[in-house]
Amino acid sequence: TIAPTLVWDSTADATSYRVQLSTSNTFANLIVNDLVTTTSKSVSGLAYNTQYYWRVRAMNSTDTSAWSSVWSFTTELYVVTQTFSLVNGWNMVSANVEPSNDAVGNALGSLAGNLQQVKNAYGEIYAPPFTNTLTGWNKYHAYQIRMTTSAQFQLAGTPIVPEATPITLNQLGWYWLPYYRIYRDCFPSVYSGLSIYP
Repeated sequence: TIAPTLVWDSTADATSYRVQLSTSNTFANLIVNDLVTTTSKSVSGLAYNTQYYWRVRAMNSTDTSAWSSVWSFTTELYVVTQTFSLVNGWNMVSANVEPSNDAVGNALGSLAGNLQQVKNAYGEIYAPPFTNTLTGWNKYHAYQIRMTTSAQFQLAGTPIVPEATPITLNQLGWYWLPYYRIYRDCFPSVYSGLSIYP
């Protein structure tokens, strides 16, 4: 969740509690620094896939306790689903999500019976039940998929941030590059993958 409720035990004679939440275990940058009269605090608007630290101290009109131990939690991954519409014959595809489960058989399981072959630029092939040298979906690759009929499949995972995902061209020969952007307005037609020869 990205909207957790922080809960702690009550302290005798306490009339309020100071609760702090931060992305730093030194609490250098506070996201929450609230005074509450209950033993819980609901927070919202947190970032996905981020570790947070929190602590509490008890207070009354005359005294303030030491800070509690520092607790931490990590918010959930932001998961989206990309839908691929495939035509009969060959298709070139790449994903703008990094699959939660990168096994090719899992990612393409819904195409069973209509899928003939999947291959990458390195000659690795997934063609059940015959050849399965291509076992994992690699976010740095584009793929060719051969279908016996039109079909759709979905890939669930975390969104790929293009500017944070550099692609290294360090081998001589052809590359099938993925296209990470969601919108493809810069192309005259829609491409799911690009071929480049350095």
